[in-house]
Amino acid sequence: MQIKTDENGNIIQTASVGEIPGGTDIDLSMYKYVDGSLIPDEEKIQARQKAVRTAEIKARLSEIDFESIRPLRAKEAGNPSEEDFAKLSALEAEAVTLREELEALK
Repeated sequence: MQIKTDENGNIIQTASVGEIPGGTDIDLSMYKYVDGSLIPDEEKIQARQKAVRTAEIKARLSEIDFESIRPLRAKEAGNPSEEDFAKLSALEAEAVTLREELEALK
């Protein structure tokens, strides 16, 4: 859908996408019609929020894997510092929490 507004922000024209020169495209995929009114579709909104959060968690888990490489390399080489152990412990605790959250989102 596309809209055009006046100088006060009031909608003065609606049309299909691309039909109003200088109009603003709006996404109505998160709305549904009920009794002639357009209202937010809570199920779609929650599904999108879950998908976004799932992607954020997966990205952070990948970052945690990357951040673990150096301290793990030091541990494997036999010369880890206390900082290496602390870093690995903190990263693993965060990863456990994120995995639990990810499982709850399913």
